Amino acid sequence: MMIRFIFSFSLALMAALFSPCALAQEAAGKTICITVDDLPKGGVLGGEEHIYRINVDLLRTLSHYKVKAVGFVNESKCYDAAGEVIASQKQILQAWVDAGMELGNHAYSHMDINRVSLQEFKEDVLRGDFLSEPLMAAAGGRVRYFRHPYLHRGDTEVKRQGLEQFLREHNYTEAPVTVDNEEWIYNAAYEKALKDGEDSLAASIGEHYVTYMLDMVSYYEQQSQGLFDRMIAQVLLIHVNSLNADYLAPLLRGLEERGYRFISLEEALQDPAYQSEDTFTGRAGITWLHRWAITRGVEPSFFAGEPSCPDWVKRRAGILD
Repeated sequence: MMIRFIFSFSLALMAALFSPCALAQEAAGKTICITVDDLPKGGVLGGEEHIYRINVDLLRTLSHYKVKAVGFVNESKCYDAAGEVIASQKQILQAWVDAGMELGNHAYSHMDINRVSLQEFKEDVLRGDFLSEPLMAAAGGRVRYFRHPYLHRGDTEVKRQGLEQFLREHNYTEAPVTVDNEEWIYNAAYEKALKDGEDSLAASIGEHYVTYMLDMVSYYEQQSQGLFDRMIAQVLLIHVNSLNADYLAPLLRGLEERGYRFISLEEALQDPAYQSEDTFTGRAGITWLHRWAITRGVEPSFFAGEPSCPDWVKRRAGILD
């Protein structure tokens, strides 16, 4: 009896392991798309030389790891107080295109749809690719993707549905995020440490950031398994800032060591998970994995266990006393 049970169990296990679906998933492995917000400059440290340096370092790292990233642009940062184009900022956008990356629309002024009318937000979106579109066209492409500032899609049904229709009418594909994080807090702490000449503290913040981000990816792997019973193609959100200029390389190396392959946003969106229904309407800026989960009405326990930025980093960033 026991032998028959073991034999039957073994057959069932082999069938599960070697089913077409399982084999396809095994062959595909884990995949992740890297997206970078707030081009051409983010963080609090400024100056043309610094902004140029962090973009060059980011592009060097992305190219080394053969990442085809999308850089989402706030074009308001490319104009001076008189409304004239700042040549160095436009040159940075050109450098992203020359490196084989893609530019996306992140709204002209990083406007928050929750704080303005739908019409005001639409106008900000339309102003968001005056520089990017010609640069992409010259490279044989176009601005295809829109990234929601603060990951806000609208705090009312009217705004959410109106924005969805508006983006479709203007041939934008919404750029989702599945791996959100508190990287901006780490960067604020990191840049303050650099500004104060505390290099050792800055290094500690950078090293902890890499560990935190890898832990966050693991958390969203669990969310993916819980919601879809498989690993979906993930989309990671980071920003153009000093921290990533210096620590993106160990982060990408860590992802590779965990079995990840870097893919484009176009490839990631081919995953059927991104056709999931999302009816979440609210003020929160949350990942699409959690939007889909809320839409499905999952239990609150589903969201437990998300890593958080430690208090010592928040205090250095000025968020905690």
